[in-house]
Amino acid sequence: MRIQGLLPWGLRVVGGRNRPINLGRYAVSPGRRLAAYSMDITENRVGILRDVAQAVAQRGGDILYLHLQVGEGGKGTIFFIIDVTESTLDFGELTEALNEIEGVGNVDLILPVKEGLLIDTSNFPAYVGDSRVAIMRDVLLRSAKKELVKRIGHEATDALLYNIGFEMGLGAGEDHKKIARSVGIEDPKDVLELVTVPLFKTLGYGEAELRLSEEGGEIRLYRNIECEAAGIVGRTSCSLLRGMWAGVLTSVLGKEVEVEEVRCTAAGDGYCELKVVPRVQAG
Repeated sequence: MRIQGLLPWGLRVVGGRNRPINLGRYAVSPGRRLAAYSMDITENRVGILRDVAQAVAQRGGDILYLHLQVGEGGKGTIFFIIDVTESTLDFGELTEALNEIEGVGNVDLILPVKEGLLIDTSNFPAYVGDSRVAIMRDVLLRSAKKELVKRIGHEATDALLYNIGFEMGLGAGEDHKKIARSVGIEDPKDVLELVTVPLFKTLGYGEAELRLSEEGGEIRLYRNIECEAAGIVGRTSCSLLRGMWAGVLTSVLGKEVEVEEVRCTAAGDGYCELKVVPRVQAG
């Protein structure tokens, strides 16, 4: 693990190996025999996941995707997708075996909509923490931005997305402060370091490094989704995320700031660099 100090506040980024994670609860494997199971956990206990995996493995099933969540009181859910192409697994028999595992409640079998295509529609809606979420794929972001540019041009699109992002960032900043207060974090620099930067990464926007002072500072973004969706277009392309960072910083720091882009991967740079400056009040 690498810990990099960021002056002057000492904000840090915990580095190391990034492991891509697939959040989509579906599988596309043409010609393969797929199925999925969704089950309730009525009593969480040590070894329950092992017992589920053993029940599948003993019958020749190959787990492709698995999600476990346990909430207060030890109740939760297990969802997994399996490939049984190379086995003669009987789904009904596996369902009975899963039902017999201590701590497992209702078990639902989910069959593919067509051979080789399985989509989970049993687990809905999706949440991150207490907030409901909808996953937006990069192709949708790219299509929306392309259509905006076609209709109103690059400059107007940049301005519109920046302002939309700013309002989104204000809301995110308030949420970050609420999360921080719940575990005793009050200092703005700690909110940014311990909540904002990690959430930016875990929610899939990108990796961020902050260097801030009373006079402003800079933000470096790596692999941010807005630029990766755009591709190499020869110009800066972080309008939405730039606005989001301006809104988050304004909310968390308690003073209005603006964020300007000076480097961008969409323009061919190795990373995106945002310059943070105090907002000049009109008049």
